[in-house]
Amino acid sequence: MPEDELENIFRSIPESKRGPQTFRLDDRVRVRSGPFAAFAGVIEGINQ
Repeated sequence: MPEDELENIFRSIPESKRGPQTFRLDDRVRVRSGPFAAFAGVIEGINQ
């Protein structure tokens, strides 16, 4: 699927008004803002 189509799909999904979330190893995530917006990934490690 072309990246511009993915971006349009992600933009059509309303952003949540939730506060900070807790992540765990192997969680699937999507970057919502910044230079990597709309990129997806998997949590491989957590620095505390």
